[in-house]
Amino acid sequence: MLILGLVLIVVAAVLIVLGLFTTGNGDLDDPTATLLGLPVGSTTIFVIGLVAGVFLLFGLSLTKWGGKHQVKYMKQKRQMRDMAKSLQDAESKSDTKADTKADTKVEKNATKAEKKAKPKSKAKTDAKKEKTNGK
Repeated sequence: MLILGLVLIVVAAVLIVLGLFTTGNGDLDDPTATLLGLPVGSTTIFVIGLVAGVFLLFGLSLTKWGGKHQVKYMKQKRQMRDMAKSLQDAESKSDTKADTKADTKVEKNATKAEKKAKPKSKAKTDAKKEKTNGK
C-alpha cells in the first residue's frame, strides 16, 4: 500500500504540472487552451485539477496507512524474535539444570557402589573370621 500511495502522489503531481502548463491562446472570445498540443476547455482543466487532488489525498492516506501497517508488522516481528530467543535461552537453562541433576544422581549412585565394593578393613574381616571359627 505504501508503494501504491507513492505512485498516486506522483500521478497527481504530474496532473497538476500538466494543468499548470496549459497554454491559453489569449483570445477572450475563444477561451480554449492547449494541453500537450490538444485543445482543452476550462471544464477539462478543472476536472484534471479535481482528479489530481483526489489522487493526491488518496495517495497520502494510503502512504500513511501503509507506513503504520509496516511499522506494526516490524514491531510484531521483533517481539516474536525476542520471545523465541528468550524461550530458547530458557530451554537451554532447563536442559543444563536437568543434566546437572542427572550428573548428581550418577555421582551419588557411584559413591554408594564404591562403598559397597570397598574392601572391608583387615580388623573387621579378622573379627568375622574369629566369630565364625569360635562358633
